[in-house]
Amino acid sequence: MKRQVTNEDIATSKSQTGSSGEVVAYVFEDQAARSEEHRGVPPRELERRLHELLESRQQEHIRELEAKLECLEHKLREKEMEVSWWKDTARLISRHLPGSSKFSSHHLAKLLSP
Repeated sequence: MKRQVTNEDIATSKSQTGSSGEVVAYVFEDQAARSEEHRGVPPRELERRLHELLESRQQEHIRELEAKLECLEHKLREKEMEVSWWKDTARLISRHLPGSSKFSSHHLAKLLSP
């Protein structure tokens, strides 16, 4: 933070004359504020903030993946129900086929067995 030194500051602060005759004023400000302003955020604080940011992003990513997993599990259950329905339909049809048909019960049983 740049601060303009006024005559009042010079009068109230310690001052001394340099060899070239110019007045050198020492204005005392809060050292902590000045040093933090010039150095920025302390490294430990940056590390803590980075850790929090990464953790929150990972948690959000986990929530997204869990939601996708739930959706895929639901779709899988639907497909399993559909497969079961088709197997039941094939069994039902195979019972009504004559023994001389291309697809005998024996062939269907082979196809439908796990």
